[in-house]
Amino acid sequence: MGLVFYLAGALHPALTSGSPLAALAASEWRLILVGGLAGTMGSIIDSLLGATIQFTGYNKIKQKITGTPGPDVDYISGLSILDNNGVNLVSASVTASLIALLTPAILGIPSPL
Repeated sequence: MGLVFYLAGALHPALTSGSPLAALAASEWRLILVGGLAGTMGSIIDSLLGATIQFTGYNKIKQKITGTPGPDVDYISGLSILDNNGVNLVSASVTASLIALLTPAILGIPSPL
């Protein structure tokens, strides 16, 4: 959705006429890069954590995939360390921390560290 608004703004006549506003808008492309990088990293981290430390099994009675081990559950993958909420919390926290460290370099601003 943000990309649609960005593209619509980039195509606006005031932004394509060589005005100072056009230069300002063109410099904001790096924010789209940061957002895309954050989304991609978050998705990869969430997938890796979910596949390794979140239990996934198949409940033969209910005939459904489940995140809870039990006697009627066949193991599919992952350790029973975190549930889905825990995986989401860890992946969001790690992603936010990594993006906070990488953003100054991407935007070309001094790092606070």
